[in-house]
Amino acid sequence: MKFSFFSKAELNALIMGMHKMQQRQLPLVLVGAGLPILPGLAGDAKSYAERLFSFPDIGPLQKEDAAKALQDPVMEEGVAFEADALEEIFQLTKGYPYFLQEWGVSGMESGGIFTDYVTACARDDEAGDSSSR
Repeated sequence: MKFSFFSKAELNALIMGMHKMQQRQLPLVLVGAGLPILPGLAGDAKSYAERLFSFPDIGPLQKEDAAKALQDPVMEEGVAFEADALEEIFQLTKGYPYFLQEWGVSGMESGGIFTDYVTACARDDEAGDSSSR
């Protein structure tokens, strides 16, 4: 769930529901994700939200983890990113999960054309040529 995309009313309802569950000591765990603005959005919706939830900062992934995050889902579909493409994507994203996700989605939607392009750009960078862009 991407909580950063919830409306204020939706976030308010979620926070109130979780607060009621906590008050009644019912066993419920909620796991979600959002952009760094999420704690502020939650606090704006309900002032007690920042005390109710934990907002750990994930930060960037290491190169190997970033490659795995991109490669594993596409391999389930019978395709793969080329090593040069993975390297270029890591250099561009610096391992930040949101940007990796966006590149991964684009790669899947392009049916391989996208990774060919990224690989060509990586090779051109190595040769000092940017004409393929």
